[in-house]
Amino acid sequence: MKQRVDANFDKVLNSLGMFTTNREKQAQYNYYVTQQKQNFIEIAQNDKIIKQNDEIISLLKKISNK
Repeated sequence: MKQRVDANFDKVLNSLGMFTTNREKQAQYNYYVTQQKQNFIEIAQNDKIIKQNDEIISLLKKISNK
């Protein structure tokens, strides 16, 4: 639920940043949104690596038990 609220809050901030005439504020909002997207991509990649590591550990345990 908190992630959904945070995502909605981010959309509001991004919209405010798009409608302001202050170029510095627009740049800050654009940077923030870009950074957040990169963070989500990195989290997804890390989750995939963790799953792969878990599979490797499981296979090594099977091998060592034989």
